[in-house]
Amino acid sequence: MKRKKTPPPSPTPSGEPSTPAASERTVTVKLPADADVALLGGPTSDGKGVSILRARQGRLEAGEVRPLESGKPISGEVVSLKPRQAFPMICDVETHVAVPQEGAAKEPQGDVVRRRSGPAQVASDAYRENWETIYRGSKKEPELLN
Repeated sequence: MKRKKTPPPSPTPSGEPSTPAASERTVTVKLPADADVALLGGPTSDGKGVSILRARQGRLEAGEVRPLESGKPISGEVVSLKPRQAFPMICDVETHVAVPQEGAAKEPQGDVVRRRSGPAQVASDAYRENWETIYRGSKKEPELLN
């Protein structure tokens, strides 16, 4: 069987060789404002995760998904991906545990925390009161043993 030789690509006006265009197809998808979808990419450098491109709330985010491992800290959100039947590389994202938004209040509610200036206070007021109750010196004179 003989193969036909194809001529080298002709240079473009800028002097670079042109490459034959692959069949290009433009797909426009309109997502609802509350849609949360991810496009799966290749494996991560360590091979334990997958890189993704996520579209949600009108913006695109690049990231990685990794399986949860017992005893290891979680960095980021806890999500589950549900592949679409028509194109399994596109997944609907369900967020189980979200990352707190920046600027959100991280303080406990109520009077649990009192703001103070200066270094951290090691002993609380309750600790000091109990210390005085237990270890304060007695006011009566000690009796002589002899």
